[in-house]
Amino acid sequence: MALSPDEKFIYVNPDTTTGEYNAAQYFPVKYLRGLECAAAANFHIYFRGPKDARSTRITINITSGFIKDFFTQFVDEVNFGESAVITLADRNIAVDATTGGTDFQHVNAFVTPVILSDVTLSAYEDVQVAEDLDVAGTITGDLTGDVTGDLTGNADTATALATARAINGVNFDGSAAITITAAGSTLSDTVTVAKGGTGATSLTTDGVLFGNGTSAVSAVDLSSNGNIVVGGSTPAAVTGANLAGSGLAATVGNGTLVLAVETLNQDTTGSAATLTTPRAINGVDFDGSAAITVTAAGSTLSDTVTVAKGGTGATSLTDNAVLLGNGTGAVEASSHLSYYSPGNNIDYLRIGDGSTTFSGIISENAAPLSIQVDNSAGTNVDGGNLTLIAGSGTGSGDGGDIIFKSSPAGGSGTTVGTLAEIASLDNVGNLQIDGALTLGPDLLVQHGGTGLSTVATNTFLTGNGTGDLTSEANLTYDGTNLQMASDAISAPDLILLSTSSHPSGSNLIFTKLRADDTPADGDGIGNVTFQGEDDGGTIQIYATISGSSKETGANEEGGSLKLRVATHDGEVQNGLTIEDGSAEDEIDVTIANGAASVTTVAGTFICGSRTFAVSSATDGNGNGDVVYFGGTTSMTIGTIYHYKSDGTWEVANANAVATSDGLLGVALGAASDTNGMLLRGMVTLDHDPGAVGDVLYLSNTNGDASSTAPSDNNDIVRVIGYCLHASAGNIWFNPDSTFVEVTA
Repeated sequence: MALSPDEKFIYVNPDTTTGEYNAAQYFPVKYLRGLECAAAANFHIYFRGPKDARSTRITINITSGFIKDFFTQFVDEVNFGESAVITLADRNIAVDATTGGTDFQHVNAFVTPVILSDVTLSAYEDVQVAEDLDVAGTITGDLTGDVTGDLTGNADTATALATARAINGVNFDGSAAITITAAGSTLSDTVTVAKGGTGATSLTTDGVLFGNGTSAVSAVDLSSNGNIVVGGSTPAAVTGANLAGSGLAATVGNGTLVLAVETLNQDTTGSAATLTTPRAINGVDFDGSAAITVTAAGSTLSDTVTVAKGGTGATSLTDNAVLLGNGTGAVEASSHLSYYSPGNNIDYLRIGDGSTTFSGIISENAAPLSIQVDNSAGTNVDGGNLTLIAGSGTGSGDGGDIIFKSSPAGGSGTTVGTLAEIASLDNVGNLQIDGALTLGPDLLVQHGGTGLSTVATNTFLTGNGTGDLTSEANLTYDGTNLQMASDAISAPDLILLSTSSHPSGSNLIFTKLRADDTPADGDGIGNVTFQGEDDGGTIQIYATISGSSKETGANEEGGSLKLRVATHDGEVQNGLTIEDGSAEDEIDVTIANGAASVTTVAGTFICGSRTFAVSSATDGNGNGDVVYFGGTTSMTIGTIYHYKSDGTWEVANANAVATSDGLLGVALGAASDTNGMLLRGMVTLDHDPGAVGDVLYLSNTNGDASSTAPSDNNDIVRVIGYCLHASAGNIWFNPDSTFVEVTA
């Protein structure tokens, strides 16, 4: 009794060391996810992994047999097998070289050996796709293998840009932090007071600078001799020689100021070497004894650094907005260009504010434009993916397409909106190319091609693993005829192989459908023709099997099947006809062709009933049981013969036991072996045997029958049949096995 699939386990051991089972695994059949044919001799089996955290894939290569056979046997074993453990592959057990090598054991649960050449176990996330994959949402986890085609979007975990970009002369690929320096000459605007600048683009010669809050600094002109700055209103007052006052006189010269002071309480002649009390300037004590260097924190700036002074000229900036230059004015934070980082190591540069109908990146003056992922850092590190992502729809709306456009010939000055579309990739993966698709070298099979540069006319293509397809010169189709050719012994063969567990088998179907929809009785349906050369080199039809309609009336349909062979002159004649009878469920069969035809049945012939047609008026015409032996010639047609003990035939006569006992037959021709001897049936004798219904006896006239029994001494009375016609000679010939000898 077969076990339930849920009670079974699949055993796989890819370990190459004999006796080692470190890599062996048992998979519950109930965790089987599916089977996938990956190539002509390669397939994958998928299982849900432990705790549903990961999944496992088993990859199997077959060196002999068919993958379809394996799948069929595998499914049958899973569903109907009696073993709890199904051995799929055990690599460390050697196999006889005659059954497929020495490194794998074939699946021991299957009836037909399937020889395995490779097995691998690999864990993977979610799903592995052998063909095209269309994903409308997000793929979570690792994606292993090559991606062919265009991808939209940013990689979650890119370690570096494919191509490093220089920032102020320092290459940056994202793999490590860099330090950027900038010369003052490279500033695109004025440093504002708030950013440590002056906010001014020019200053008065010899002027003294005055702060003005966060506004640009102002300058007071001191270019005139004797001018000094005196505190007052803004800007500070400029005074020349107007310094005289009580006890003070001033004289202004070129670059000098002489003060005359009245006599004070002490001598103030000369200058002080140091300040009595040092004073801190921005935290640095200064007493005048030596020069000091004063630093200032940006937070101490009293106004904004203008663009002209190396600042931004702005006191605040929009979050994540890209800054744009504005001549000498303050930089602007763009509302259409911003930086966006949603987390998970994802960075975006956004173009547009949601109101634009088109956003793009333009290279000026037809300079080539490249979008490149920077080169990977380190050794044997995969390059980063380049992904193109169209916008997602909302609700039932479709996602956007990826569209490629170019300017048509003579399209100088063509705007983006009127460019010609040259290719598109829609939201379900359909690629449309509006021009010719040109490929380079032969497209390999593993990339979806044939591997061939040319293919012979009308030939079929067959698979060859991952190698180039084979153009079969001996298998062709010219649009009308399908031909297989071979010079091998007993070839070619047309094999219809069914591996179904159902009692039904394969079908070879001939279909006839008239274009005018007017079927007619006798329409040919299909033919099987056997032809070859005669010794004159002419193609000759030697035999045919033909199927046709006999009756095409609705609910009255009847068919006809005929087996024909070529006769002595090459003409094809019916040898066996099977066709619709005269009533429902009746089938009429006609065997042989012509009165001289011979039908031989080897073994036992069983039939429900036999019908013997009444013989014609021609002597020797008969229907019934006919034998061909004895080697007797020069026989008279329609004459009764006696089979002798020496194995030959003689003319029968009732005047003696020796010529009337045993086997009797009517000659159907001149030779017993060729024309045959009728032992029982309808036959016409060469004379008038009597009246209709008369019992007929073997006559004491050579080879005759008579309605009068012999009565002379030693005559033999033996019933041989019955008269069917009074004058035509038709009789029912059926000799009695017993006889009576007359004693007078």
